[in-house]
Amino acid sequence: MLPAAIRAAAHLVEDSVLIARTDGHGRIILETEEAIRQRIWDAAPAASDSDVTADIRDMRDDDLRLADEHAARRAAAGSQDSDAVDAALLAHLEL
Repeated sequence: MLPAAIRAAAHLVEDSVLIARTDGHGRIILETEEAIRQRIWDAAPAASDSDVTADIRDMRDDDLRLADEHAARRAAAGSQDSDAVDAALLAHLEL
């Protein structure tokens, strides 16, 4: 049982569940589950600093956008450019 003043200072309610862990010789820390969760999240790096999956998705999206732009450019040029390239290649090969 903890004194009422300590419970009040820690914002604990009557039915608060506390988890105990040791922190060195002769030291015990009592925390609520929420306090533990918050401590772990606070220690984790920010998603923007180390979210490799998001970075890869962004790079993939950039690649797809460029591929779509190139495909659109080729489609807009039509088969005339393709026919001219084909004819030039055949002439070069003397076929």
